[in-house]
Amino acid sequence: MQRIQVIDQQAVDNALLAFYRFTQEELSLPELEQAMSFEAGQALVKRGLADFTITQMVSGRYRLRHLGRKSITGAGQARLEQLLG
Repeated sequence: MQRIQVIDQQAVDNALLAFYRFTQEELSLPELEQAMSFEAGQALVKRGLADFTITQMVSGRYRLRHLGRKSITGAGQARLEQLLG
């Protein structure tokens, strides 16, 4: 049975901001893992805000494959503009 995780908009926005900082090399991968949950990362992809592959390992950590700054989609850029003003 698959568990359904509900992610609120604030968690998605926080994850987008953290991922943006990661693509700008302001955060390291361990810092990103602390700032963004696996579920929030999945929500970014499912909502079309970012384009990357995220896989959770048995240890609880996750593996992220992305294309750097290009990993944030047009919709993600638009949302970042709203968040950052």
